[in-house]
Amino acid sequence: MPPLRRRKCGLPCSSGAGYTLANRQVSARALSGVYAQHYVRTVAPFFDHKRDALLRMTRSRGEKPLVVLLVSGWHFENQFEYSFLAGLWGFPMVTGPDLTVRDSRVYLKTLAGLEPVHAIVRGIDDSVCDPLELRGDSLLGVPGLLQAVRSGTVIIDNALGAGLAESPARRAESLALRDLEPVRTPRPRSRSAPAPAS
Repeated sequence: MPPLRRRKCGLPCSSGAGYTLANRQVSARALSGVYAQHYVRTVAPFFDHKRDALLRMTRSRGEKPLVVLLVSGWHFENQFEYSFLAGLWGFPMVTGPDLTVRDSRVYLKTLAGLEPVHAIVRGIDDSVCDPLELRGDSLLGVPGLLQAVRSGTVIIDNALGAGLAESPARRAESLALRDLEPVRTPRPRSRSAPAPAS
């Protein structure tokens, strides 16, 4: 059997966490006995903490916080994951044309008018986020987004440039880290019931 290879997705964006939760929920229903027997920990608190952290970071502005998930369109490879997270968190999933920047502030276009956006969970490649300052041919991003970020009026979760760690230029560092001696940590104690006293 050939060795497994890591596939480069091309998007230095957080990906996979939503799939993890969805798969865990399905597995927990299908294998409820196994999960109960082996004390499988839930991953749901991570998502609650992340949502709460995003809301907490935006509440300091004194307005009702609006967090959006910015995606490239409705037919992209991670659509299921971002749709799942949007439903779980209650945040709208939007594309670049759904947003606009006015006076260095990001707004969501709605039928009732413009609503200020306080945080963006980025699901698109950073190079296409702002056609004014990055790739001018991008139809996916939001013109003026980087100016809004610099002004401090919006927070981007999965910040621009976060994919640097995955850069091929850093491969030598990654290989050197791989060869370091692993840190030994104590194994956690089993949660199984204590043996009956004899």
